[in-house]
Amino acid sequence: MASKGPKSKLDHETRARRQKALEAPKEPPRPKAHWDHVLEEMAWLSKDFESERKWKLAQAKKVALRASKGMLDQATRGEKKLKEEEHRMRKVALNISKDVKKFWIKIEKLVLYKHQMELDEKKKKALDKQLEFLLGQTERYSTMLAENLADKPSQLSLLDESRVPTVKPENVTQTPLNTNEGHAFCSEKNHLETSGSCFMFFQEDDERTIEEDEALITEEERQEELVALQNEVDLPLEELLKLYTADEGKLASSH
Repeated sequence: MASKGPKSKLDHETRARRQKALEAPKEPPRPKAHWDHVLEEMAWLSKDFESERKWKLAQAKKVALRASKGMLDQATRGEKKLKEEEHRMRKVALNISKDVKKFWIKIEKLVLYKHQMELDEKKKKALDKQLEFLLGQTERYSTMLAENLADKPSQLSLLDESRVPTVKPENVTQTPLNTNEGHAFCSEKNHLETSGSCFMFFQEDDERTIEEDEALITEEERQEELVALQNEVDLPLEELLKLYTADEGKLASSH
């Protein structure tokens, strides 16, 4: 163990000596010559050329990007102009369509107003025609009633002649009264008497006749008449006019 220590120490020393022997000796400093300055200048120029090349590449990339962007801007500018023109045309077309729609709405209102006026005029004419027809019917019925009223006094005068004794004036011969004379006599008597016996008798007879006619009408006939009147209410005006015209023709043919 004691002999081992010095041996290792010697190995270490020899290894250090060998390392020093392998190292190259340092040259002593010397002043720079012209060649040294040339080498330094060449190294600086190489670095400058490299940095300039990088700068030019960067500038070229920027120019290329700007050029491509300019071309894209021109294309997009054209598309933008087309889109703006299309939007403007759509706006103009929308305004024109609104104006056209308003115009046709006014035309439609005018047509509907004229159509309504024509319908009102036709309705008014139909109502006037119906009114004229009803007035004609009323006038015809009143004429028929007046004729019946004119015929009844002559019949009543004959009844009075049979009931009243014959008048024998001194200057007039005893002759039977005819219809006209009896009617005249009855008329004179009516003028003389304030009560108007002939007219009252006719009125009572007319009322009695109406009551008898109403008594003859059955309940079924009344119901049928009510149903017919209800159906006439539901009928249109044109069909009602045709119905009344047909009834008037039947009445005229029967007379």
